[in-house]
Amino acid sequence: MKKIGKLSVVKYIVVVVVAVLVVLVVSLIASGKKVVYEAPIPLVTVANPVMGQISETLTLSAHVEARSMIPVIPMVSGTILEYPATVGLSVEKGDLLAVIDEEHFKQQMLQAQAAYTGYEKTFQRISGLYQAGAATRQEYDTVKSQRDAAKAQYDLSLLQMSYAQVTSPVSGTVISAPLAVGSIAGSPQPVAIVADLSELVVKLNVPEKYYSLFVESTETLKAQVIKSGVVGKDEEVCEATIDTIASYVDGVSKTFEATFRLTEPPETFKPGMFVKVIVIFR
Repeated sequence: MKKIGKLSVVKYIVVVVVAVLVVLVVSLIASGKKVVYEAPIPLVTVANPVMGQISETLTLSAHVEARSMIPVIPMVSGTILEYPATVGLSVEKGDLLAVIDEEHFKQQMLQAQAAYTGYEKTFQRISGLYQAGAATRQEYDTVKSQRDAAKAQYDLSLLQMSYAQVTSPVSGTVISAPLAVGSIAGSPQPVAIVADLSELVVKLNVPEKYYSLFVESTETLKAQVIKSGVVGKDEEVCEATIDTIASYVDGVSKTFEATFRLTEPPETFKPGMFVKVIVIFR
């Protein structure tokens, strides 16, 4: 009887297990899900051959600069009375950038003029006496040297007065105008910085290990200057050619300077902008 009871329990467990399996199978079929075999990711990717050129490159960071940026420093000091210089102003050589109060220099000029006039009259009188034999050669030479020194001082005072009109030494665009009417102008503070925006360059500090490669590749050396785009706009790229390579390596930074000139830069490239430069050797 005990054996018959144990057999009944085993049969009951088997029946329950089979029923559970049937329910699971039916549920899977009802849900419509299919068991799909997913192959493992291959260790090697096979691709079709593509014809192309392998380039050796170096990527560095730099800032766009104008080839020539001229700080206009006044030759005399004084209060600025007029200040027509503004950022973005296009100027020609000789255009007025600032006017400095010249009253102090005018008074110096009048003083020098009076001294020169007095010495000139004395010289004319002694010269006449010397020709008549009534004055010695020493007296003549002394008065003449005094007259010449007074004339030089007078000319210097006129030159200082002219410096009160600060003009642009070159044609270009004003990229900095840090002063204002009422400011005190004088060295070493420039009244403006004028740049030629028609020629833009990037100056790279290149690690010294690339020096030989740069020198050997001078004929084929070129670069791509990339400016990051704003949201919704792509990056802007400009081609550049090698301009100069420094003839020495800086002993502190262990780098040398290489300058690339941008060819036909877009209007959006301005001095001071941060850019990425990809140098292509070959």
